[in-house]
Amino acid sequence: MNFVGHAMVARWRGADPGFVLGAMLPDLARMCAGRLLASDDDEISAGMSFHHRTDAVFHQAPTFLALCSTARAELRTAGVARGCAIAAAHVGIELLLDGVWLDRLGVADAYLEAVAYTQRLPDDALRWRAPEHARRFERLCARMYEMGVPDGYRDPVEVGHRLHRILADRPRLAPGPGDEQRLIEWTCSVDPDIASAASSLESELRPELVRDGDRN
Repeated sequence: MNFVGHAMVARWRGADPGFVLGAMLPDLARMCAGRLLASDDDEISAGMSFHHRTDAVFHQAPTFLALCSTARAELRTAGVARGCAIAAAHVGIELLLDGVWLDRLGVADAYLEAVAYTQRLPDDALRWRAPEHARRFERLCARMYEMGVPDGYRDPVEVGHRLHRILADRPRLAPGPGDEQRLIEWTCSVDPDIASAASSLESELRPELVRDGDRN
């Protein structure tokens, strides 16, 4: 699950921006190549724990597994190499789901409030492995704050380009010649199926992640 999805699921548990930020933090740390050791903020720390629980449930959800299986087959048929097809199916579905979930009631606002929360965090609220990791995180969050809602996830063409860029940095999974266009064609063709499947996926996640007393 990508960070917008984590914001959506965290909101099921509560609207505290620290908790929502914590639920996104492991993804944000990876995005800026930072190693986050811990947080001294109770809400952020709880959100980080919830992130890992959410990923475990999400990656075993029947709807997600079915989408990945179909996507891998489609990408291989299109001529994408096996390693790239496996990674692209997984990551691409998560990115496209973010575009769907941004339109769920309150999700965009919860995301924006969590990003804004980073602008007023005390310097010692997050403990990083190295000072440079903290600086990279601050720069990332400043860009995210300035950008606002990440509308690019709603555009399957942009998702295809983004997917190509992500995988290009991973030598064993890197797309080959012509794969960028294949990835774009796939994201455009599968986007309606992802939108149709999102509600079923949410129904699978909610009972596993949200106690009755937590439901919003």
